[in-house]
Amino acid sequence: MRRMQLFEFEDQSWLPGWVRDALTDHLTQIFTAPAVAPLHDVLAERLADLLEHDGTDRVLDLCSGAGGPLPAVLPLVEERLERPIAVTLTDRYPHHGIGVVDGGRLRLEREPVDARSVPPELEGVRTLFNAIHHFRPTEVAHILRSATLGDRSILVAEPFERRLGLAARLAVGGFRDGWRRARGHRAARHRVVALHVVLPVVLGWDGAASVLRGYRAQELLTIAEEAATSVRWRAERVDLPWGGLTVLIGAPVCSRTG
Repeated sequence: MRRMQLFEFEDQSWLPGWVRDALTDHLTQIFTAPAVAPLHDVLAERLADLLEHDGTDRVLDLCSGAGGPLPAVLPLVEERLERPIAVTLTDRYPHHGIGVVDGGRLRLEREPVDARSVPPELEGVRTLFNAIHHFRPTEVAHILRSATLGDRSILVAEPFERRLGLAARLAVGGFRDGWRRARGHRAARHRVVALHVVLPVVLGWDGAASVLRGYRAQELLTIAEEAATSVRWRAERVDLPWGGLTVLIGAPVCSRTG
């Protein structure tokens, strides 16, 4: 099926911050769970390779939300490289509830950062998890071009394939999980009541829409190769227990250490 450029609540500037935070908290809880350990292993292996290639111990995560899988991936990367790695989490709408976490190895950049125009002074291998589908192809090109300026490498990963059946399952699961998440949410009473209505709708719709907006590996590779010709690109589909993981990796032709 062809990619659809659908609406998502998470993209909207008018979405209240406490709703957005509840949404991204839920996604991080999912992507750090032991059940998705195969995903962590795949990301850790590829991220460690890029850190070695760039000769750096820093990661700049774009469109971070509440951190995605990085809290679970970071220890695996450090185990592979046998050294500490520092991660800066960035987002156009920074999360309100996290600051310095995990002993300072994961740090939130409190100023908004637009992935389409990454400040060059922000150091590190760029990562983008479960987010590239939010952007149109022309915007994807801007992101990849901006992120790789200054001989930076980038790792893009999308955990869900573009399949109608999967979109339907995520719609149902998101609605159910949104209700459960609202029940356990700690906030002012009026916000908890509102979340019982809002969060199931947001999670259900955005989950389905994100699948239908997803890019396949070859589609991302085509955009990347036209966007930044000084970067060596490769794209792959990795089999995971729940389906395919789409990965795009870009690395400068010459490493910064070489």
